[in-house]
Amino acid sequence: MSAAGAPSDGTQLAASLLDEWRGEQDVNKCEALIAAIAASQDAARTDALMRIVEEGDAASRNFAVLAWQGLPAHEVLRGASLLESAHADARVLALSVLQAAPGRDVEPLLIGLLSTEADANVCAAAVELVAECGTRAASPALLAARERFAGNEFVAFAIDQALRQTGAGNE
Repeated sequence: MSAAGAPSDGTQLAASLLDEWRGEQDVNKCEALIAAIAASQDAARTDALMRIVEEGDAASRNFAVLAWQGLPAHEVLRGASLLESAHADARVLALSVLQAAPGRDVEPLLIGLLSTEADANVCAAAVELVAECGTRAASPALLAARERFAGNEFVAFAIDQALRQTGAGNE
């Protein structure tokens, strides 16, 4: 057993640390547990980080996002499953996680999200990421989102900027 009471062989380590995190009130200890989850070699560490993003307070959620961004790209991309969350804030945090993934892997996810997303804040976060890593391929989804959010000046402005940055606004 580890000092945290978790199995030391790496099996079930992330789940054990997650259970300990759920019962912890001290912010510093919560951060240490999240760091231990991310540092573990447990295959379930991304699932544990996902639960923290969905369940945690603001400090734990933000720390989990930062820890997750430091994982290998294939694990970062598992954050895409949070784009299906019923909670808009979890979808925004998923986009923050995906910032650490290669743009070529993220753009199709963003196109899919922009084609259907109903929340303006989630859409704005996705548009920001398209502006960073997107190509002209995102143009139809950006235009559809602009139409859907026609009454939201901020989203419309962000979309116009993303279109320019991807080269689609110059046509």
